[in-house]
Formats: sequence, C-alpha cells, structure tokens
Amino acid sequence: MNTLCWAYKNIGEYDTGLRYGNAALDLGKKINFSSGIATSYNNIGVIYWNQGNYDQALENYFASLKIREALLKRANRSGNPDEIRKSKMGIAWSYGNIGNIYDEQGNSDKALENYFAALKIFKEINDKQRIADSYINIGIIYENKGNDDQALKNYFASIKIYEELGYKYGTAVAYDNIGIIYANQSNYEQALNFFFASLKTKEETGDKQGIAVSFNNIGNVYLHQNKIAEAKKQSLRSLNIANEIGSKDDIKEAYRSLSLCDSVAGNWEGAYHYHQ
Repeated sequence: MNTLCWAYKNIGEYDTGLRYGNAALDLGKKINFSSGIATSYNNIGVIYWNQGNYDQALENYFASLKIREALLKRANRSGNPDEIRKSKMGIAWSYGNIGNIYDEQGNSDKALENYFAALKIFKEINDKQRIADSYINIGIIYENKGNDDQALKNYFASIKIYEELGYKYGTAVAYDNIGIIYANQSNYEQALNFFFASLKTKEETGDKQGIAVSFNNIGNVYLHQNKIAEAKKQSLRSLNIANEIGSKDDIKEAYRSLSLCDSVAGNWEGAYHYHQ
C-alpha cells in the first residue's frame, strides 16, 4: 500500500495516493510496524507538499522524523550497523523534506538549518550522491537570498561529486543552476558555457525534458545579447520538444520566450500570438 501510494503520487493522482497512504498508515499502527509507519507519514507528507498543503506536509514529516529518531536509538542499542545506517538515512530524508517545505514558505533560515542537518548525516554515512544533492539544495537557498558566492560554491561542490559518481542528471542540474546565476549577473559568455555543457550532458542521457529547458535557457541568453534570430531558433527547438513530450510547463516557458523575442523585434502580432 505504501508503494501504491508513492506510485499514484508519481502520476499525479493525489487523492488515490492519499487513500493508500492512510490505509498503509492504519495498518502499520495496527501491527506496530514502526519503519512502515514512518514511510507512510513521509509519503503522505510528499503528497500534501505537491498539493501545496504545507502545514499538513510538515505535520506528517515531523511525525516521520520522530519515529525515525526512535528507530535510530533502538538501532544504536542493538549495535546493528545496517539498521543504524538505514535509520540515519531516514532521518536525513526527513530533514531534507522539512527543508523543502520551509523553502516553499520562504523561510530560508529554517530551510538551511534542515538542509545542513541532512548534509551532516549524509556525510556520516558517506552517501555521496545525497551529499551532492544537499549541496544543490543549500545552493538554491543561498541563490534565493542573493548570496551568489555561496550558491556557486555549493553548486561547484556538487559537480565535483556528481562527476566522480558519473551521475549525469545531477551534473546537468548543477550546470543549469550555475548558468542561471551567471546570466543574472549579465555574464552571458559564462552562462552560455554552462548551459551548453548542460545540454550536452542531457543529450547523452536522452533527457528530453531537460533538453527543452536547456534550449530555452540558451535562447534567453541570446535574447539578452540582442541576438533575436538565434534566440527565437532556440526557443522554437524547446517548444518542439516540449510539445513532443507533452510538458506543459516547458511549453508555457517556450511561448513566453517566443513572445519576448517577437516583442523585442517589433513583431507585435507574433508577440501577442505567443503571449496568448
């Protein structure tokens, strides 16, 4: 039932997901299955997060965290290294999820507090990918706070680990984040370097949604450089791929970029068409 809860969450059928999550939670309590209960609380929290119900999400994340902390105490008493690692992993995940909610609520200090707590535990258990993921989360908060230096420091730290692991998806995300900072700083050449590096990585993995994002990012930089024809070319590439895979968010962003291109070029009819 926990697995079905997560599966329905992944396809956006949140009501069905909650039904299975709550059924799993009730059963877990009935049979006193602590780790299963913690998973249920976490899954339910993620669904509430996706629905924008942040108070309910936090309530469930904290409930999951409390159980996982109790499981760690039990594992420490038994001395079972596998159980200790598993419990620490669950606690770190809870901290990360709680940080996500505080980020959504604009509470950057609380978000950082929880992301750093997650990072500390991932370092203890030497989970390198999660360490790199934490650096990304921390970098995003610093970027939102306007601290570009700290944001870049964390993004570059994540790239180093992702490249060691050969995790191309994470590498591409970090490249994009760095490119966005440089674009916002009007350092367009550096921005393009990282956006093209991200594009290449995504093409190697066949990440079509990511490719659509990259084309649009590149187009936006060209637009800032007043290279209107090249900007529109890249945005159209993004639109074609977004339509192919049915990614509405990316279709919207491509139309927005195309509207700006035609607006700058003085093509008011085209700008209006894409805006609509």
